[in-house]
Amino acid sequence: MIHKKQANTGALPDSHIENLIRQSFILNADMKNIKPSSLDITITDTVYEVPATFQVSPGRTVFEELVDLGFNKRKRSLSEPLEVGKLYVIKVAEKFDLPQSVYGYANPKSTSGRLDLHTRLLADHVSLYDSVTPKGFRGDLWLLVQPKSFPILLYPGISLNQVRLFYSDTRLGCDELEEIMQSVGLLYDPETKEKLSHKDMVVKDGIDSIVLTLDLGAHADGPVGYRARVKKKNSVIDYKEKYDGEDFFESLEHKKGKLYLEEQSFYILSALEAVAVPNFLACEMVPMHDRFGEFRSHYAGFIDPGWGWGSDGKSYGRPLTLEVRPFEKLLVHHRQPIASLRFERLAEIPQNAYDMIESNYKIQSRARLAKQFK
Repeated sequence: MIHKKQANTGALPDSHIENLIRQSFILNADMKNIKPSSLDITITDTVYEVPATFQVSPGRTVFEELVDLGFNKRKRSLSEPLEVGKLYVIKVAEKFDLPQSVYGYANPKSTSGRLDLHTRLLADHVSLYDSVTPKGFRGDLWLLVQPKSFPILLYPGISLNQVRLFYSDTRLGCDELEEIMQSVGLLYDPETKEKLSHKDMVVKDGIDSIVLTLDLGAHADGPVGYRARVKKKNSVIDYKEKYDGEDFFESLEHKKGKLYLEEQSFYILSALEAVAVPNFLACEMVPMHDRFGEFRSHYAGFIDPGWGWGSDGKSYGRPLTLEVRPFEKLLVHHRQPIASLRFERLAEIPQNAYDMIESNYKIQSRARLAKQFK
């Protein structure tokens, strides 16, 4: 069978993450923050303002770097909003002391991405961003946090990022991807509900990925997307409050299937294809090759098993919301390549799947703002 159990290979499901917490390989973690194939990590009230991003030198801790750079003298309080354009380093509550067989990577959560809150993980002794490596990592984690569009008020215990843990790299190759697309279904036409084949896709971003296209079709029930534009100066978003989306975003209408995107502006758009992630796979949205253009199409990359799968496994997928920032002026069109997905096997089928747990984004059918907006 395509989805047979593979012991100790691939991405860790929820039950394996729970065991790591129970055995103290992950400290200070709350079981409620376990998702089907990831762990939400939370922030503390230890915050420093820094003038620039930096890399951690091998063999050194993040705090040692803060001290050497003099950044430890810039301590801030979470009781004050984080300001647009300023950069902060916030300590993560969870501490990792992983087994020698386990490593991990991090991504911002969907809400962080849709708030245009740029976050990157820093780990002790690791020069790479968003990396909990090598296998057997031991140390503290921190977040580099920068509000790009709005001042944001955060609180200790909030989760801005998530970590996905692995035993090994088991990303699907082209042949496996095509087999699963045809037999189980990963991508669907949103109108006909028919499965889409990897071989039939016009554009590919490498042999082991699926390219999604932009949805700028006519929507009778809403706009094709949104652009961040605050109507009132100094408007602060309290992470725990609700707001009228019109106060922070302007709605976008396409012109004959085309849309102009301004350089360095922030947009919420939608992919056209409906994505369904089976419960035996993990999925990640990865950066597009720069040959497709100078833009970033997402800031939140992990998609949990069961997304768009339905509680009974009979759903026809769900479109993914995109967080787009162009690095040059762009004219985009309907069905333009916009994002790339990679799939990886899970070590075991999780106890829960995305469509079975509580989530703010299960009902999206087009571009959707963060949960803070009505």
